[in-house]
Amino acid sequence: MLKHALVMTSPHLDRPLVPLAVALPRMLENIETELTGRELEATKDGRLRQRAELTRGLLATSPIT
Repeated sequence: MLKHALVMTSPHLDRPLVPLAVALPRMLENIETELTGRELEATKDGRLRQRAELTRGLLATSPIT
């Protein structure tokens, strides 16, 4: 028998699930705000731009039925 109960400590487990159709536009908005809001190092700027392109691509795809 287990003496200790499994404790979930991740803060993400306490948050409600959000559909991708809602989460992706929010993520894209946050990325674009960060890109325009301040000067970034070239590597961070490139990563954020890649993330934004990936998010845009996910938003442009049709849902799987």
